[in-house]
Amino acid sequence: MRTGTRSAYATWLKDAALQTGIGKERMFSVYKYMFNPEQLRFLMDAVLETADTEGSCVEAGCFSGATTVLLRKWMECKGVRKRYYAIDTLSGFRSEHVEYETRVRKQAGKIKDIFKNCKKRWFDASLM
Repeated sequence: MRTGTRSAYATWLKDAALQTGIGKERMFSVYKYMFNPEQLRFLMDAVLETADTEGSCVEAGCFSGATTVLLRKWMECKGVRKRYYAIDTLSGFRSEHVEYETRVRKQAGKIKDIFKNCKKRWFDASLM
């Protein structure tokens, strides 16, 4: 798809999302993380505190890759040379995990479904 066509298509999609509400939250949300800033800071600090510890970094549950990209860029910026593995079933949470996330961690009930709507090729594309 040529750049002009891609731009026109993206504009059309955004206008449609705004008008219909379909995909509006995803299309217009600037904040792409499933973690709040305090939680992200904790992860970034943990990466630095363990920089000299032998081993790899493992992210279990990576959905669309926003946190994966942030932490990898953080590691690159800080010179942390470790392997980084992002692991996900791409099938969402089990019902008991949804219950825990909504009750204890105060996550929105929509987490029951949103994590099922992901494909490995979408995740891979987001890492580029």
